[in-house]
Amino acid sequence: MSAWPLVHEAVLDPTIEPFVKVHGEPAYSYYGKMPEMNGLMRKAMSGVSVPFMTSVLDSYNGFKCVKQLVDVGGSAGDCLRMILQKHRFIYEGINFDVPEVVGEAPSILGVTHIGGDTFKSIPAADAIFMKWVLTTWTDDEYKLIMENCYKALPAGGKLIACKPVLLDDSNESQRTRALLEGDIFVMTIYRAKGKHRTEQEFKQLGFSAGFLHLRLYRVLDY
Repeated sequence: MSAWPLVHEAVLDPTIEPFVKVHGEPAYSYYGKMPEMNGLMRKAMSGVSVPFMTSVLDSYNGFKCVKQLVDVGGSAGDCLRMILQKHRFIYEGINFDVPEVVGEAPSILGVTHIGGDTFKSIPAADAIFMKWVLTTWTDDEYKLIMENCYKALPAGGKLIACKPVLLDDSNESQRTRALLEGDIFVMTIYRAKGKHRTEQEFKQLGFSAGFLHLRLYRVLDY
């Protein structure tokens, strides 16, 4: 809460987040040093992941032919657990997140927890899954993560990125309001230059990282 009175400063100077100004370090490293905060973060991610993944698994069939799946930024592994329960043909799931998060993740049948840094490398697999990870990064950081995903995939591999898509033109809809409110939250806590993106922006960043084919599936609407 102490970061919110400084929201306007993130607009005037997007080089530093209000959270950093208040606490002296980025949110993710702050969480990692405080077990209580780390636990709350994992519970929060589980709370939003389960209903969201239920909708995804009910409407998306793109996991066919996948044998190995990496979840980048998978937190406690809830998404992988649900995917493997639904698609039994996936014989190996890799939950990839920062070491302090996966170190506290529960044991899940068929899932290996691996700690690391997405900006350095990502474990190899047939497919890579990401949910809401890319919003908190700048375009350059986003591109670097995408490039590491591309390197980790075999020929014909697949990146499955679950992301809210911003409309090209702003309007008064609940959907647009929710996404722009999300931008303000990201700007305040995680990354002053982080943002939701339009379909065309996703395509351009994907192409720049080597992904030449993009298919957009609508699995949840506002």
